[in-house]
Amino acid sequence: MTETQTPTAQDEAGGRRNTKRITIAILAAVALIYLVLFVTRNGQDAEVDWVFGSTSGPLVYVIFTSVLLGLVIGAAGILVWQGRRRRRRG
Repeated sequence: MTETQTPTAQDEAGGRRNTKRITIAILAAVALIYLVLFVTRNGQDAEVDWVFGSTSGPLVYVIFTSVLLGLVIGAAGILVWQGRRRRRRG
């Protein structure tokens, strides 16, 4: 007779890691497909008014530039907020 082996905690952790990797890979693939579709559907020109002038370019570049500027401004705001918070505590 053979004994049945029960999975160890290490085996279960390895299975969770594989599931997590597969989930991340699927989400990355979906995001990449979405990005490609987004770029191909937003290729038309858009004009941006800069108050002191204007430029035009593909809409997708305008959107990406706006997102990047938002991320930079948001990150700078967080850094300033954390610095003020540390000074108050310190």
